Amino acid sequence: MKKARKNIIKIKEKELHEGLDYYYNLILGKINKFKYRPSNLKKDALFVHKTSLEFQKLAQEELDKKIELIQTLFRLNKQKEKDVLEAFALCVEACFRITAKRAYVVQIMGAIALYKKFIIEMSTGEGKTLTAAIAAGVLGWLGKPIHIFTSNDYLAARDAELFEEFYNSIGLTCCSITSSNSPEERKKLYESNIVYTTGKEVLADFLKDRMKEDSSFDFNKYLIDKVSGKLNENDYALRGLEIAIIDEADSVLADDAVTPLIISATAENKVLQKSVVDAYKIASLLKKDEDYKISEKFNDITLTKSGIKIVEENSFELNEIWKVKHRREYLVKQALTARELYLLNKHYIIKEGKVVIVDEKTGRIMEHRSWGNGLHQAIEVKEGLGITDPTTTFAKMSFQRFFRLYTHLCGMSGTLKNLDNEFWQIYEISILKIPTRVPSKMIIKKDEFFLDENKKNTKIIEYINSLNKKGIPVLIGVTSIKDSENLAKELKKIGLQSKTLNALHDEDEANIISQAGQKGSITIATNMAGRGTDIDISEEINSLGGLHVITTQRDKSRRIDLQFFGRCARQGENGVAVAFLSLDDLIIKHYLPAWLREFFLKNFNSKLIKKIAWLFYVFYQKKIEKDISNIRNKTLLQEFNLKNSMSYTLD
Repeated sequence: MKKARKNIIKIKEKELHEGLDYYYNLILGKINKFKYRPSNLKKDALFVHKTSLEFQKLAQEELDKKIELIQTLFRLNKQKEKDVLEAFALCVEACFRITAKRAYVVQIMGAIALYKKFIIEMSTGEGKTLTAAIAAGVLGWLGKPIHIFTSNDYLAARDAELFEEFYNSIGLTCCSITSSNSPEERKKLYESNIVYTTGKEVLADFLKDRMKEDSSFDFNKYLIDKVSGKLNENDYALRGLEIAIIDEADSVLADDAVTPLIISATAENKVLQKSVVDAYKIASLLKKDEDYKISEKFNDITLTKSGIKIVEENSFELNEIWKVKHRREYLVKQALTARELYLLNKHYIIKEGKVVIVDEKTGRIMEHRSWGNGLHQAIEVKEGLGITDPTTTFAKMSFQRFFRLYTHLCGMSGTLKNLDNEFWQIYEISILKIPTRVPSKMIIKKDEFFLDENKKNTKIIEYINSLNKKGIPVLIGVTSIKDSENLAKELKKIGLQSKTLNALHDEDEANIISQAGQKGSITIATNMAGRGTDIDISEEINSLGGLHVITTQRDKSRRIDLQFFGRCARQGENGVAVAFLSLDDLIIKHYLPAWLREFFLKNFNSKLIKKIAWLFYVFYQKKIEKDISNIRNKTLLQEFNLKNSMSYTLD
């Protein structure tokens, strides 16, 4: 009989700091960042690179012996700093022999920084995948499980296959875990030293492991029982949360951090199903601005006195749910929210007769996910579809809180602008910027600013047409499926063919993006679709100025804009990036006071007024970015305080 694996999962949440402690901890973060200076990092990387070239002279048998010796030191935890650097040199040489790719000095700098628990900022195209593999090779010798997190299943499978032979050559096992793997397969795959996967896969397995201990699992109670030693040993799928290397760390640890992953199952609720239909009928009686008001900025709807009265008058003959004031008003507000704020081909698509959520940040569909509290059912009523059963939640946890549980957290991204303080306060990790191998030749043009969306779109089409006549490839970033389809239609009217990448056409994402640098190519993509896939250009295209990247408005985060711009001018190639903006853009419409926007609209011909309007646009983008960061901090603090209060109560 196979012996059950011993539970080796260690759970210890990092402290959160408030008041004076917050500022004291910030100072500690600044000190930590400068403990390992970039100059020292480069010095170590140069030594590693030079040593790896010396190892090139060794026969394979000699190299294997050296690897075996240093691996023993790591397993016994007796490695010194010189041993660590030699280990990196061995991994660089071993990787070169398998992949024919020798890590550059800047990639070695990044790998060493990952080993030392930093988040590294590494420009797009500088080879983050190889950097992570070298770091994982050295960290793997510590004998602890390593999870390398990628953006999607495709990249996880691709990277694991790419480096599996390298890992095997240095005595480590490697695999990928994707949504297609069964529970039985996962348990076996997690035995590997290095697992390439996505955050949602590991967090889901973590929650399922916890649910084995208690069918009414509560994460806060779990932490308390873990410390008190009340938990029984279980045969978990996971072997522990030890080392995490996160690609696109800005997205995982910031943008998507407070989004909870939920383990749930459908439960029949005919009362709710009937109620959402009744709610939509009542909502159809209400008039906008008279019976209800919309706040697009806060994605919220408020009923006025007249609206509340209409809801009450039409609720008398309905079931018991409608007798309670706050319940009936909530149901109608959900119906109005579905009708007014959740748009087809922006927030969701209809696929095979089902409402499927679209991730606004990535433009990808999120199958098997649903909105809660009756909203999903309200949208189904709106679209005239069959109403599905609501879900019952068994366990949930935010990615933010989950990644704080790893003992060694590190990662990388192309842009980590303005995240230094947040990453230190939440995760106690510092950011190190890795220089580019060759100077960047990216030209970021001055923003093009227009009165309204129509004038902006006309200029965008003219700009694309002028570039296409020269054979210059263009990649255009839009914010919704509808915008991508409309732009493709307008281009077709003037005889230009384009490829569209959005949630309706996501089957061949990597292939579409990889071809975006071909001569005369026009590619339209929603948000960050295709992130993680290289866009290659020929010498001819490079001589023409390289790939041109266009964004059709500024994102709420400047980091996202810069990430998209980073699709061009990779590794010293030429490239041009430009943003086309207007007074109809969401940032202006949602945040600029209405009276001021009207003033700008009337006086937009003035160069001074136009400049001032643009400055307000930039100001609000920075403000929104800061506000969202504060919300992430506050959300975690609330969760943390809840855990502490529960701990006090249960003592």
